[in-house]
This record gives sequence, C-alpha cells and structure tokens, in this order.
Amino acid sequence: MSDEFIIECENVKFSYPASEVPALNGVSFNIKRGEFVSVIGHNGSGKSTFARLVSGAVRPDGNVQVLESPVRVGYMPQKSFAFRLTVRRNIRLSGPKPERAEALMEALGLTPLAGRRADGLSGGETARMALARVLMPQLNRYKLDTVAKALNISLENHHRAVDDA
Repeated sequence: MSDEFIIECENVKFSYPASEVPALNGVSFNIKRGEFVSVIGHNGSGKSTFARLVSGAVRPDGNVQVLESPVRVGYMPQKSFAFRLTVRRNIRLSGPKPERAEALMEALGLTPLAGRRADGLSGGETARMALARVLMPQLNRYKLDTVAKALNISLENHHRAVDDA
C-alpha cells in the first residue's frame, strides 16, 4: 500500500444477498488525496455499489484500504430532497460558513434562487442545491450517487468553481 493514496482497492468483489450476479467483480482502483473521481456506466453496472463501497456502507470481498483517518463522508443520494426552507437556508444547514454557502450557490448557478423556498424547485435545481449542501462541510470523501442525472450544467467547469469555493 502506498502513502500517496487515500483509498486503495484490489480485486474487489461484492454480491447482494438476493443476486446470483456480482455487482462488482475484480474491481481495482486507487484514489489519491485531492483527486476528483467520476464513475460512469450503464444502469445496473455497479456505480451505486461502488459509491457504497467507498463510503464504507458495504463490506466487499477483496482488499480495501482506507488510508486516511478520521474519515468523514458527505452523501448525496440519487433522489435529492429539499426542506421547506429557502435555498440558502437548506444549504446552510450543512455548515456554519455563510461565505462558503454563497460561493457554492454562485458556482452552481443558485444565487438567483437563494431566497426562494426550496420545496418548489425543479428536479435539476433541487439536485444542484443538494450538491451544494453536501459540499458545504469540507470533508475528505463524498458519496455522490448519480449526481449528474438531473443537472443541466457542465460538471467540469462547475467542479473547478466549487473547488475554489
């Protein structure tokens, strides 16, 4: 195992109890500190299982090493939700830094919606708000499950902007 990686997986296999086909089979990868990782694939290809593996929600067969401690994980599920608060207050629930909330709203195109009640947002707007909420605390791991599904933004450009927030 290397000091340059924070997560190392080698020949990982995982099967759900009710399934005869493994969700992951022979998966190997390394993630470096500060590295941005996207997992892309067809429905049922193991993306959500991979996210659950990295977050520690499932225990696979194979060698999995999480080399950074303490590990704090931010989670964004496939289906985003909104509290019956403004967009700004929804985002601020996840952290005390108003300047970070404002920077994330700007980076994700939410500034014009900041004072609007979040329970009336479109699916894409709710997903962007949920992404801002999960990025508010600066954690060392994030589980973003199908994050691009409802987004109408260039993730590469917004990722750079969010990194600067």
